[in-house]
Amino acid sequence: MRRTLVRKRWTALLLAFALSFGAWMLITSSRSSAGHAANARADAAGKNIRPRIKPRAVQAKLERLNQKYDDCMTSNGAAHVDLAGGAWTYQDDEAAATACAKDLDAIEAYANSPEYHSSDAMTHKLLKQFWDCVGSLPAQTDAAVQACADRASYPD
Repeated sequence: MRRTLVRKRWTALLLAFALSFGAWMLITSSRSSAGHAANARADAAGKNIRPRIKPRAVQAKLERLNQKYDDCMTSNGAAHVDLAGGAWTYQDDEAAATACAKDLDAIEAYANSPEYHSSDAMTHKLLKQFWDCVGSLPAQTDAAVQACADRASYPD
């Protein structure tokens, strides 16, 4: 039961991460498939180009909450398990999940808060602006994609 509850909570938390990570993965795959040798080398080196789609204060708070949860999980014995594309998850460790439930609850509460969602309209606008820019590029070089990301980043 607890394992199912933790997995359901992770689904909500992954939404915030998915916006940024999904953008990065799509850029990486589209740029690699375009056959540009320089871009493929940059992608292999883990170049992470994406717009900043949340206000700095909101992102910083989410990062602090995530770091607190990660510190709790690893200090309670849950190891990171690498996934494809540079992502990772935790080793299935019920004792660590139980010990860190309050930290996970804090992340979920913030990800569902009015403060976090107050910037959603701008987030959607910025993602659209970014993808429109990337789609219009004659060559998706690192510099060109970075320029799109810079133009489509939160203005704070």
